[in-house]
Amino acid sequence: MIALKLMKRYLNLRYAKRSLRRPISIYLSKIAALVPPNENGLCAQLESYALDLERRVHTSMVTGVPLDEKNPAPPHEDFNDRWPTSNEDLRVFRDDLRHLVAELARARSSNFTDVRKVFDDLFGERVSEKAVRSYLDSHRGLSIPSAFEPAKGFVAAPALLTPAAAKAAPISKAPAHHFHSGRLPK
Repeated sequence: MIALKLMKRYLNLRYAKRSLRRPISIYLSKIAALVPPNENGLCAQLESYALDLERRVHTSMVTGVPLDEKNPAPPHEDFNDRWPTSNEDLRVFRDDLRHLVAELARARSSNFTDVRKVFDDLFGERVSEKAVRSYLDSHRGLSIPSAFEPAKGFVAAPALLTPAAAKAAPISKAPAHHFHSGRLPK
């Protein structure tokens, strides 16, 4: 779930000034649920998730076969009926995924301060700043290397990336959608 939230935050920042539509949340959620858990930590989980998405998008681009992810209930509903609308949508998304994977690889070979900078760039400085401060405050007197493993680029405790509820930084509002279920409110 945290990898999914980070992916959505990353994409929100990447698409903020673009006129292209971002990948739909339900598609991202379904693929996140299909990626097996990665025992090497949050960064590894996010990387596995991004690589799986990139593989799917790349395959669609190369073969010309559209992304076709069905709703498990009801299976006649296609999650990709509104996105992507063009190969440009796929290309931009694939490039974003490749960028994310490259930055996570850079973080893997970095020290704690550099990892924080990478995460600031990927997910927003305010969110990362409050998350790191909250994490460090909750671990006063403990050794940071017990939570951060240099050269592996992963955080053993996801609290590093999860702001404390009372201190959470505001995030940008997602643009309104134009999807209607066909049901009228009662």
